[in-house]
Amino acid sequence: IAKVVISMAHGLGLRVIAEGVETEMQCDFMRRNRCDEIQGYFFSRPVPAAQMQDMLREARRLPVHLMREQARNRTLLLVDDEPDAIAALQRLLQPDGYRILHAGSGPEAVQLLSGHSVDMIVSGMLAGMTGQEVLRQAKRLHPQSIRILMSAHGEQASAAPGAIDDDTDYRILAKPWDDMQLRSFIGQAFRQKELGEENEQLDIRIRAAQQQLAASQRQTREVLGTEQQAPDPGAVQPALVHDAFAQLPWPMLVLTGTGTVDVASHPAEQLLGDAQALAGRPLAQVLPALHAMVWAADNGSDHIRLADGRVCAVDWQVAGSNGRLVRLGTPQTQAGA
Repeated sequence: IAKVVISMAHGLGLRVIAEGVETEMQCDFMRRNRCDEIQGYFFSRPVPAAQMQDMLREARRLPVHLMREQARNRTLLLVDDEPDAIAALQRLLQPDGYRILHAGSGPEAVQLLSGHSVDMIVSGMLAGMTGQEVLRQAKRLHPQSIRILMSAHGEQASAAPGAIDDDTDYRILAKPWDDMQLRSFIGQAFRQKELGEENEQLDIRIRAAQQQLAASQRQTREVLGTEQQAPDPGAVQPALVHDAFAQLPWPMLVLTGTGTVDVASHPAEQLLGDAQALAGRPLAQVLPALHAMVWAADNGSDHIRLADGRVCAVDWQVAGSNGRLVRLGTPQTQAGA
């Protein structure tokens, strides 16, 4: 529900503030789903004005790994009741740049899982609260996390490296481990997890762009409907219609039947324009690929690459006497572009 609400609000051009954020896990969820601001006890409880001034002077901020526009660190939780095992794993994995948390018992691990966003949990067998139970709790608190059980020396040695236990949904690795094999396995598991997260974020952006286009279509119909419903066509002042269209908050163009830009909204001017205004110029001179696209069919949708390399969705339909009404989505930077 939260993902859809954030997506809908962004599609309407609104900023989203999450209230009541009390844990790092909640804050990280909002960050991953592109919430604009958070408010809650996780950052600070209500404080007197003097203390607020101190916080402002200190430029207090969220941790870097929770900032929306920062690359997220890979967070790894190591759990083992043998301090030497944890120390050895830390020495092995620290050079790979992971944010490493560690716990010496099951209850301590669950406490860390409750207050931190964790991508991967590597647990030994443990005494008392077993490693299997820790990983069950990890699945409950962090369903998308990667869970690995390090079996005791000689136990479950027949399991293939990285085998998945179907009942408890974790991978099994046997001690003693091979350093290079373990580092490679963990790195590959992180990459697979991040690919899934990137696909999820892309889906959210696509849905937001689709909603943005739907909202622009609705407002365009309202603006154009004013002209269509007028009893006397001559009573409508074209300058007023053009001015209303230019104020639309989305990048939109109205093209004449000859391909000349009749009117452009201000966001379209910012997106496609240069030193000269778009109105009155042939679209073929401004963006030839877009001109060819919208005249290839009466109605359609596609994607166009802008001069700066970004890509945005395009939706168009016939308007007036063989003209075109063109709507552009929010530009996105393609990976590897």
